[in-house]
Amino acid sequence: MSSTKLRKFTTIDIAAVLFIFALVLRIPADPDMWWHLKVGQDILAGIFPYHDIYTWSMPGYAWVDHEWLTEVLMYIIQHATGLIGLGLAFTVVTLAAYGIAVRTGVLIYRHINTAVSTEGSSILRLGLVLVIVTIIVNLGVIGLRPQVISLLGFTLVSYLIWQYLTGERRSLWLLVPLFMLWANMHGAFSMGLLLIGLTLLALIGAMWIQSLRNVFPFSLINAHDMAGRVRHTAAVLAGSVLAGLLNPYTYRIYEEVLRTGTDREAHTVINEWLSVNFQNLQGLLIGALVFLFLWWLIWSRRSLSAWHMLILPVFLYLGFSSIRFSAPLVIFLLPWMLISLADVALIRKWFGQILESLFGFGRMPWFQLAVSALIPIISVIVLIVNGSQFITYSTNMKQLSDLEQYPAAAVDYLRMHTSADDRIFNDYNWGGYLIWFLPEHKVYIDGRMASWQTSNVHILDRYLHVTDLAPDWMDELRATGATVVLTDARGHFAAALSQVNSFQQVYRDDVAVIYRRK
Repeated sequence: MSSTKLRKFTTIDIAAVLFIFALVLRIPADPDMWWHLKVGQDILAGIFPYHDIYTWSMPGYAWVDHEWLTEVLMYIIQHATGLIGLGLAFTVVTLAAYGIAVRTGVLIYRHINTAVSTEGSSILRLGLVLVIVTIIVNLGVIGLRPQVISLLGFTLVSYLIWQYLTGERRSLWLLVPLFMLWANMHGAFSMGLLLIGLTLLALIGAMWIQSLRNVFPFSLINAHDMAGRVRHTAAVLAGSVLAGLLNPYTYRIYEEVLRTGTDREAHTVINEWLSVNFQNLQGLLIGALVFLFLWWLIWSRRSLSAWHMLILPVFLYLGFSSIRFSAPLVIFLLPWMLISLADVALIRKWFGQILESLFGFGRMPWFQLAVSALIPIISVIVLIVNGSQFITYSTNMKQLSDLEQYPAAAVDYLRMHTSADDRIFNDYNWGGYLIWFLPEHKVYIDGRMASWQTSNVHILDRYLHVTDLAPDWMDELRATGATVVLTDARGHFAAALSQVNSFQQVYRDDVAVIYRRK
């Protein structure tokens, strides 16, 4: 490496990369991970999940497992490398999603300001900082969960669309096989279809409205080519929708997406479906990021992208109406933040020449050298701490169970003191854990079932009717036919059961309590 290039490389760059990796390296803490692994194992054994085989409350329910391919890959990786390998795989997927988002911003800026080279270190360094900020905002959403696959798919769709809008790609047909794969990996492929549909509407608007056609990126498209772009985008959208049908459930995958997205019970109870709450840290971070960026756009008058401006209201609504969609909102904003900040010469200078003079590898006073060296050392320490925790909890099931308050000891008791005829009424968050660690017993409810319902039963509503102690909760519990109840030892449901003569406590520890019906 030449001395000139070495001077442009700073300890800030090292620190940022290490810190990003430390942030994304997440402990395998998602309670749904366990049933994902079990389903993947069963698929490889030849048992495909067309119907439910894991519960006694809704046996044979026509389940649409929109994550089946992801679950197969999860089980293969976990079986070969353990939870460490699985965690690292999802870390790579998450890093790829944010990396493509930054690359999208660089691509856009290359066409906005041709006088500035996007090969310079200042824009890349700005991108690293924005990745850190947006990952911190999304920490409550990302992790070892299939939703991360959709985050990657969303950024890929956005990147390919921008290549097409700027003329760097001649067609969008690559999206069709992408959706064929994505529709078998996670149901949020619908977000990608929405992005194409909104782009189509924006192109139609630009075709008919002269003032919009004069604004970037539509200004890059020749007026005579606009109708052709509209037809091509519409054809790709239709092809992508049809590609989504190439899954084991065909059209039912769309029914599942619609039913899950509109189920009122799940949206008022399940944490990830709740609207953003500005009274907790995650909600405050999301709100602050969006508010500050929009304020910056208004103050600086640097909207720059008509595409983002036209589509923003839809993703603002989705992102704030459900925590589940806050991550796509944030990563939708990331390229836009990059291009609006990079367009300011002072910001480019700060992230370029100034940081290189302060933290570069050229000659500098000893105290400046010490400060420059201290920054990556701090990131190394953070990475070591997070990495050691990741390794510890990924390799030690007892410590992971203690951390996540899984009922490990109670499961051991159930394995030894229950028969095949017993029906276990279990805590919702423990259903997936039981499916994986106690496969000989079917569960009452688990994380797959938030919106499962028949003509007369909504299983989550029925479960909450009991555990929230409705006036007739005891009658409802008896009606289920449960012979054993496994629940949180510290909850009000456990306290209420202790006062019921028809159930007897047979096991208790600091995490779980087990009652048997007399």
